[in-house]
Amino acid sequence: GAISAKRAIGPNKESIVTVEFDMVTTLAPNETNAIVSLGSSDSNYTAYSQMPVVIRMYKDGTFGAHNGSTFVQSNLRFNKNEYYHIKVTIDLEAKKWSAIVSDEAGKETVIADNYGFRSTAQVPENIGKIYLETKARPRFLIDEFLNEEDEE
Repeated sequence: GAISAKRAIGPNKESIVTVEFDMVTTLAPNETNAIVSLGSSDSNYTAYSQMPVVIRMYKDGTFGAHNGSTFVQSNLRFNKNEYYHIKVTIDLEAKKWSAIVSDEAGKETVIADNYGFRSTAQVPENIGKIYLETKARPRFLIDEFLNEEDEE
């Protein structure tokens, strides 16, 4: 079965929200199937289909992101025990989001550029929670949260 967790990170007060976190898996890429999602502060998602902003480390060894009605896998490969810094920018008015992943060397790769919210999800009114879902053994984590309000 799936392992899941959620944590409050807001809510934000702006139409453009930036959330940053680090992500790592301690499993081999072919054993990893992990999702990080962002949602509104009053959300209580119980299914993947409810999550509007979704980033994943997939068992093919690459990062992916959900755009509207489908996952789009990037060419960015991940490795076991290596940290990746994720920066997600959400435009709540335009109902679009983008994500940049930086590897340990600092090289940035765009994995989502003006993607639409998941088509089966309710459009969030704000960004206030981060979700972690994995179908693999619970061997990956997200760490070092930062959203724009933390900087003030």
